[in-house]
Amino acid sequence: MKKEFVCLVVVFLILASFVTAHGEEEFHDAEEIIQKEILCDDLSEEDLEILGDYYMEQIHPGEAHIKMDKMMGGEGSESLRQMHINMGIRFYCNNNVGTGMMGMMYGQQTEDSYGYGFLGAFQWVFLILVLGGIIFVLVYLIKNKNSNKQRKKKK
Repeated sequence: MKKEFVCLVVVFLILASFVTAHGEEEFHDAEEIIQKEILCDDLSEEDLEILGDYYMEQIHPGEAHIKMDKMMGGEGSESLRQMHINMGIRFYCNNNVGTGMMGMMYGQQTEDSYGYGFLGAFQWVFLILVLGGIIFVLVYLIKNKNSNKQRKKKK
């Protein structure tokens, strides 16, 4: 039983590392801006870009964020920079700079929501289902392996 627990912990830690691996130093800067409640008018484009990158990580954590960055032009591109700035303005400043598909996907941010909209809500449900499925399969395999060993011992 000890081995099963260790396996589950290792799988969980690996999955958690993917979720938290992207730009932690910049995210610290974003969290500091949020905590200090700096006014939007006092933020530079660099601050807004950092905030947008932070919010994108919240909406599309880990590998999904990296894929989204590539779709938006890739690291260092002007199009990705502008997308992060727009997200910073939209989510931090509560200013809807984009409409259409982006508005539909992320929803309207209000004081009591985080602007996750349709995709964000189902993203967390999907993540929980995937983690639950992985844990279920591991437990099933471990129990099945143990019961096979016991049957062999009885014979």
